Formats: sequence, C-alpha cells, structure tokens
Amino acid sequence: MRRHRPIRGRAVLSYILRSALLALVLAFAVPTAPAADEAPLKTLPVPLDPMHPAITRLGALDYVAGFVLMPAPTLLATKPAAPWGGLSDMMLAPDGTALLSVADIGWWWRLTLTRDAQGRLTGVPTAEAAPLRDLVGAPLVKKFESDAESMTRLADGRWLVGFERDHRIWSYPGADAAVSLPEGPATSFGAPAEIRDLPENNGIEAMAELPGGRLLMLAEGEEDAPGDGKGWIGKPGAWSPVTIRRSDGFRPTALAALPSGGVLLLERYFTKANGPGARISYLPAASLAGNARLEPTLLAEWHLPLTVDNFECLAVTPAPEGGFYIFVMSDDNQNPLQRTLLLQFHWAGA
Repeated sequence: MRRHRPIRGRAVLSYILRSALLALVLAFAVPTAPAADEAPLKTLPVPLDPMHPAITRLGALDYVAGFVLMPAPTLLATKPAAPWGGLSDMMLAPDGTALLSVADIGWWWRLTLTRDAQGRLTGVPTAEAAPLRDLVGAPLVKKFESDAESMTRLADGRWLVGFERDHRIWSYPGADAAVSLPEGPATSFGAPAEIRDLPENNGIEAMAELPGGRLLMLAEGEEDAPGDGKGWIGKPGAWSPVTIRRSDGFRPTALAALPSGGVLLLERYFTKANGPGARISYLPAASLAGNARLEPTLLAEWHLPLTVDNFECLAVTPAPEGGFYIFVMSDDNQNPLQRTLLLQFHWAGA
C-alpha cells in the first residue's frame, strides 16, 4: 500500500500560506440562510490533493468530499459565548443529516449536513452550540475542567464524554435520534481508576461502545513515548487493560464502532518540520479482548501537501452502495493558521 510520506520545508510553508488564504476567502463567502435557532457556517470545498484535484484514491479509501468550515459573522454575533473551534470528537445522527461534536473548550456543537441521494456530503449550512455542564448543571468554564477530548453514545441514548487534565468520564442525557444538543447536568461514570494517573494533557482521547455494552477507550499517550499505548476495555467495575501498537510518531485521537463489532481508529502526527499527518486503521472484533495487544491494520495515511490538519474526530456510517462512509474532522486549536476540515471517504470494508 502506498503511503504519502512527510514533505519538509516547502510543503509546510505552503500549508501555512494556504490556510491563511482560505481564511481570507471564507471571510468574504456568502453563508447559507439558517433555520430558526441556528446560525450559518461558511464553507469552502477542498480536494484531497490541492496540486492534483483529480486524485481521489488514498490507500484503501476513496475521497468523496471535503469542506473547510468557518463561522459566519452572525454566528459570532448571536452566540458570543460559544467560540468556534477546538472540535475533539463527533457522532453522526442515524439519518446522516447532522453531527454532534464536543469541543475541548467546554462546548457541544451540532452541525447540520446536506447530502445527495448517494449520501455524499454537499454542505454544512448551519451550527448551534450549548455549554458542557458539570454535575450540578453549571457550565464548565475553566480549561482544567472543560477539556473534553472523546465521546461516544451508549445504546440507551446517553452520551459519554472523556475529559483530560482532570481525567474522568461523565455521561449526559440524550434520547432522541436527531442528536439534539444535550441538556442538563452530567453524571459520573465508572471509568477505570488508572486514568487518574495519566499525564495531564494525555488522557482518554478515543472511545467507542462495542456490542454487548463494552467500551473501548485509548489514551493519547505522551509524544515520543517509547513502547505501546495504553487503553482499557470493559464496563464500570469490570475493566481490563489493553495496549496498542504505536509507530512513526502517530497517537490515537478517535474510535468509531462498526456493525461487525470491529472499530476504526484515527491517529494523528505532528512535527514542526513536517507539519500534520493522519492515519485511519481497522481493528477487527476478534482482536478486542482484555489484556490484548491491539495491532491496527492501516487503511490510509496522509501528510502534506495533501489536505490534512489536526484530525481528532471520526464517524462512520453504512453507504447506500455498500461499504462505509468515513468522516473525519479536525481540531483547529483556535489557531488562525489551522483549519476546521470535515472530510468524507468511502471504504469498501474488511
């Protein structure tokens, strides 16, 4: 399988200049008119390969569509307390018309999606936000308490959110299939006790519910740390450790469960010399057991000069023609030189 390797110097400079240019273009774009109680987003379509837009194959995946997302001025004007960016994980609505994302600055974001008859993404017209709340219903304000990095949805409709710095898992009520913004206070969830010992900024970065109600969660791990990464599998009161093979400086950022019981894994990479990189891999159901060493099968890896940023969000849904649509979204770190990208790929399946 061909891998796109890091390209130094010129590609990194091009990435910075392209990001600044896109921000300028989006600043003058005309947003789609929003529905009631929603605010518009500006979007700009992007190819997989800016230098060769006709290229759509990436490892075992096919590129379907992608957009740069930026709030329209009215979004900032009507919701001044909800700063855009920092999106850390996401889940799709069952009908594919919306996604719910959690931001590492203490906010929920719900984005509406438009898709054609084949399920291909055609736009992201609107967004709305609500604060993440604590155990008594007060908004999370301080970074130490609001750094949400992972999420999944349980079979009973509840949302689980993994936080780092103050390492913990909280649950939030949710019953509707339309992924409405969660309301109400959080409830403590019985996470593995060992997560309290994780490094401050390297907590539970990836989480997914498996068949039978088990959960798989992976810690991001420290940059350049030797050896395998850490994780846990199980349920409250019955957790088992797992390890995951790490290589080439990549670290886990998200998991998405498949109908087969397996999962997809998103990993990221970054150095100042080479810029960002991303990987999508597959873990079969049979490998997901307590005390196992997880060895992901690589599906795709990409670096500059391809369209890439700090990808932290992952979602998967069956495609009408067979196989799966995979969505990834990036955390811009609220940095003007980074972008919020939402990309869609097609995978034929294992």
